[in-house]
Amino acid sequence: MGYNRQQQKMKKIIVFLVVLFNVITISAQTNEFADLGLSVKWAYKNVGAMSPDGFGSYIAYGELSEQSNGRYDYSSYKWYKNGQYTKYCFDSSKGIVDNKYILDEEDDLATSLGEQWRSPTVEEWKELIQNCEWKQGYVNNVKGYYVCNNGDSIFLPAAGAAYEGGFVYKGRYLFYSSASLDSTDMENYMVMTDVMDIIETGGNGRIIGVPIRPVWGTRKTEDIIHIECNNTIRKEINDGRIFILRGDKTYTIIGAEVK
Repeated sequence: MGYNRQQQKMKKIIVFLVVLFNVITISAQTNEFADLGLSVKWAYKNVGAMSPDGFGSYIAYGELSEQSNGRYDYSSYKWYKNGQYTKYCFDSSKGIVDNKYILDEEDDLATSLGEQWRSPTVEEWKELIQNCEWKQGYVNNVKGYYVCNNGDSIFLPAAGAAYEGGFVYKGRYLFYSSASLDSTDMENYMVMTDVMDIIETGGNGRIIGVPIRPVWGTRKTEDIIHIECNNTIRKEINDGRIFILRGDKTYTIIGAEVK
């Protein structure tokens, strides 16, 4: 009887250690990143994914979770009410102007991974495109792109996007979110591929749910604002401070008017 009790205790200890090991492993994987020799480190997997080939969570711009109804349209978008944008807007004809062009930390799901984790800016995506070798390939039969530089690499699965109650181009094309808004039409500045497998950045619907590939590192001050809108908005840097000029009014980078 004593021997059996001892065996049972050992089994419980082994089970506990296995569970603990798995918890530690998952926690460590959440914060793994590749050093591609760039200004920031890039995560090995998407937010919400369990492996590099996993699609992860589909997130609309500035939202913190997937939409439970799966609609991903204006009626379900967090920052759109009564026919106008309620945040991240610089056009008074489209919503409440706050002159925000970059995600606030509290609206960036990637920051939940820990200190210095966040969504990449469009400038950081361009750095990845311009300074790394991109190769189309597969991981576990999932199409995507290997991005290689500095003796390290990441894999970006072609997860497509979530839109109007379904998925588009899932398993075919890349759609990845950035923290930046397109200064032309206030849409999410994304990284995408097309039918010719050309990798490009451009504005796409901010209501669309797309994966987030997080980065680790502090954001450059000059990346905070990306502005050019028919010459009505421009960036001014004075004594290291950034101001936005719109018409005859001046704003700080967080949208506060300077009197």
